[in-house]
Amino acid sequence: MAKEIEKPCGTEHYSFEEAVTHTYMSLVGGDKEQLPDPFWGKRGGNIGNIGKVIGWQSADRKKRWRLDYDPVKGVHINEEDFSLIPPKKICHPIKISEALARTYINKWTSRYDKPQDVIEAEEELLRQVREGFR
Repeated sequence: MAKEIEKPCGTEHYSFEEAVTHTYMSLVGGDKEQLPDPFWGKRGGNIGNIGKVIGWQSADRKKRWRLDYDPVKGVHINEEDFSLIPPKKICHPIKISEALARTYINKWTSRYDKPQDVIEAEEELLRQVREGFR
């Protein structure tokens, strides 16, 4: 199976709020209630998001967005719609600092207790670190 291609949204966003609004319009026609559940990071990655709420998803987990960072793209929102074939994947770049992105993630995370599967993912990463990623 070929890897799905992520496409740019075509807009350079200068605030987090502007990028989120654009994401919701693209993903669910602006209806934020369609993405009620927190999306938890379960992998490491550049922003170190394991154990953190990094975005929001639909109850059936087919639509979601997540805040991310990488050195090439900078801070951006990954919009994903797995109800389509092939899945729709769009990148919304945001001209904000990585520190501000982490602030949003920490704020979201503080609202929730961690689910057991997220705790287990954190424990697995710590085990791998202790054992040197064998």
